[in-house]
Amino acid sequence: MNPVDVIKSLRALDLLLDARAWMDAKVIVADLLGRVPRCDPLGGEVLLPCPFCGREVESDKAQGYCRTRDGKMSIAVAIYCVPCNVQMTMCRDDYPDLVPDSMLKILRHLWNCRA
Repeated sequence: MNPVDVIKSLRALDLLLDARAWMDAKVIVADLLGRVPRCDPLGGEVLLPCPFCGREVESDKAQGYCRTRDGKMSIAVAIYCVPCNVQMTMCRDDYPDLVPDSMLKILRHLWNCRA
């Protein structure tokens, strides 16, 4: 099954609830099929510098944060720039079926393809 058919099937089953989930699903399907999306100039292995200060960014597969719904501590995967306090984060509670390495790969793609 090609990626387009997989995504159409997911959409038909109404598993995608919003635009963010739709984008996440496309990246996940591309990752599962071993394809690098076209907009990622570095092949998903290297991170582009911070768009605001141009410095090197960092990543963390176990960044702690406080959940807003109940105030409990949880863990996220994140890419961030320390001087600018800019970051992209995926909460591990929101994606229980993904391992941290897959989440980081998705975040690298999203960071490198940002508008």
